[in-house]
Amino acid sequence: VVGEVMLATMPGVATIDSNGGAGVNIVGASANLPLAFYESTNSTNNGLNLTNAFGGVGGTTFSVSSGLISDPVGASNAAVLVDGGNGNVTIGIPVTNNSGNAVAVSNRTGDTVSFSAQITETGSGLTHTTNTGATINYTGGITASTGTNGAFNATGGGTISVTGAANTLTTTTGTALNVASTTIGASGLTFLSIASNGGASAGIVLNSTGVSSGLTVTGTGGAGTGGTIQNKTGDGVSLQNTRFVSLSRMIINNNDGSGIFGDDLTNFSLLDSTVSNNGDVGGGTEGDLRFNELLGTSVITNSLIFGGIADGIRMTPASGTLSSLTISGSTIGPTPAGNGMAIVSSGTAVVNVTINGGTVIRNSFASGFLTTINGTSLGVSVDAVTFQDNNIGFDLGNGVNSDVTATVTNSTFLRHASNAINLVTDAGSTNAAAYRVTLNGNQIGDTNVDSGSMNTFGIAGDFRGDVDAVVSISNNTIRHTDQEGIFIQGRLDNDADAEVGLLDLTLRDNSVANIDDNSAFPFGALYGTRVESRNTYNLCLDIFSNTSTSVGGLEHFRARQRDTSTFRAERLALGSQNAATMASHLVAQNDAGSTGSATVATNFTGVADGTCRTP
Repeated sequence: VVGEVMLATMPGVATIDSNGGAGVNIVGASANLPLAFYESTNSTNNGLNLTNAFGGVGGTTFSVSSGLISDPVGASNAAVLVDGGNGNVTIGIPVTNNSGNAVAVSNRTGDTVSFSAQITETGSGLTHTTNTGATINYTGGITASTGTNGAFNATGGGTISVTGAANTLTTTTGTALNVASTTIGASGLTFLSIASNGGASAGIVLNSTGVSSGLTVTGTGGAGTGGTIQNKTGDGVSLQNTRFVSLSRMIINNNDGSGIFGDDLTNFSLLDSTVSNNGDVGGGTEGDLRFNELLGTSVITNSLIFGGIADGIRMTPASGTLSSLTISGSTIGPTPAGNGMAIVSSGTAVVNVTINGGTVIRNSFASGFLTTINGTSLGVSVDAVTFQDNNIGFDLGNGVNSDVTATVTNSTFLRHASNAINLVTDAGSTNAAAYRVTLNGNQIGDTNVDSGSMNTFGIAGDFRGDVDAVVSISNNTIRHTDQEGIFIQGRLDNDADAEVGLLDLTLRDNSVANIDDNSAFPFGALYGTRVESRNTYNLCLDIFSNTSTSVGGLEHFRARQRDTSTFRAERLALGSQNAATMASHLVAQNDAGSTGSATVATNFTGVADGTCRTP
């Protein structure tokens, strides 16, 4: 029907059966067709054509619940074409297509187009363009395998949803799923698997998809049942200005860009998946998981992340709040040329990360976990994680005015080339930069030589600038480091301003033993635990009930006050004290058999129990 006519039928009465052409072909006409049965097979054009078909706003243009649309003879157009018009379109019959598009919906400005039966597509995919104001729903199942063509595209407006447990999208070089400038409806997009292999376009692209819902890929068993995205010359998955993305049981590997790239990505989940060997440009541009702004509440669970050109997980937020990223039961590494996880923030970014269980392994070029922040704040909680065979295990930095809070508990650090735990602050830090760290119940090294730190310290703290640092190191066992098991210093705050660096340090119930001193340039004599204040730093020390050994006849514990710094010690005789008194204090405060050494440039200062702050 073409032209200004009205085509109508009684609800659930009329039947249409066509072989070799479209049973309904309406162009520029009014229609009200609630059919009982519709079948179109072997059409060389469209199985159903509703072009500018008008059923009235909120009315019914076309509906059917029995029959089928099957176009197996090479049609170049869509099996179901809905272009413009108004009124609701409800298609409750299977659609099978092997060339052209199974579904093409475009230029709708309102009402709903619904598909409630199985769609099987081996042609050019399902496409939806410029449907601002319209709603498109799929509830009957989609199986699309489209080779070099995109499998499912929705761009330019409207609201779209796909529900069901068995939906699959598969392409070779085409983008399997592309949703851009289109809202994902409240029911979301749910797929059993999404797979794509090769080509320049990402396997999944979500860009500006609204705030209602997101994409869920479920899989059914192990990694790969949710689909494999691989061999792309760019990113494997691109997620920008989108939210509520959950990827389960996927494999994303061997892509030249990042495995997953996210920017302005809110509430992201990666579950039971493998992301590996991604990127061909180092220096932080790419990674297995590469996020600019990751926001809201996100999780990575029971996943493997390894082999990327740079960092396994790299985050570079400049604004927004990541309320929590919880990583649990996952293995990060090896990444031979980068960090296991790196957080490099700036601007007004607020970042909170929790790592529970799992392993951070063989990130031998840099660190297992690295932070370099200039954002507003960073919160990190690490519990029961194994760090092994990295360069540095846990490397915690800060920015000049940034707040850092970190807790590392019940974790194991083995065979690190450099410091197992490295705490360092920016030399330009101000007193506005609060740095709060708790290290409790960790095991560094084991019974084997070089198992703690092969070249440097077990726990190293280099507190520089005018940072306001409060650090508690308690109940840690440290074995087989090359140098001191614990070395903490405050320094480099002599910048001629009114501020001084502040460090309140608690050392309680730690055990240091078996210092190796076996690197290429051995010292021959090393303390076990060493604390120093330098320049104009103000350091407050609470030291109690530790055990320590040393090398070459030096004392177990060492305290040094240098330059014009202030070195206060709890339970030391009140007021100004000399080096000998401080050395005796170190012996008295720690376990039986301890020895102590102290040197002084001006004096130590005794303060009352409880003076030093705790995190």
